[in-house]
Amino acid sequence: MSFYKTSDPAVLAAYEQERVDKALLQAEVDAFAHRFGGKGLVYADPARLAGIKFTPAKPRNLWRAPDRNGLQWPRSSPLKGATAEEKAALKALQAEWKEHMPARKIDTNAVIR
Repeated sequence: MSFYKTSDPAVLAAYEQERVDKALLQAEVDAFAHRFGGKGLVYADPARLAGIKFTPAKPRNLWRAPDRNGLQWPRSSPLKGATAEEKAALKALQAEWKEHMPARKIDTNAVIR
């Protein structure tokens, strides 16, 4: 892998802005994850919400099974045989997730241009 060194003010300013934006995104993700009682993780590139990690994992009736990184999201549909209360709880969880989910994505291409 090769690296490129620069002192171009525009590139350095774009890099600093990217760092600030990523820190703001991480703060948003942390607040979002705290709402559900977990730890929020961010993808590196493009920087965006990856999911929430719970310890211990949340139950399957409302949350998907953890992926290989331990990340979970709300189920998209109820399990077979779910009660009316579980269906209502899932619908409320999905609505809260959608309402508060950070949608910000960080453009990392500005540094490369």
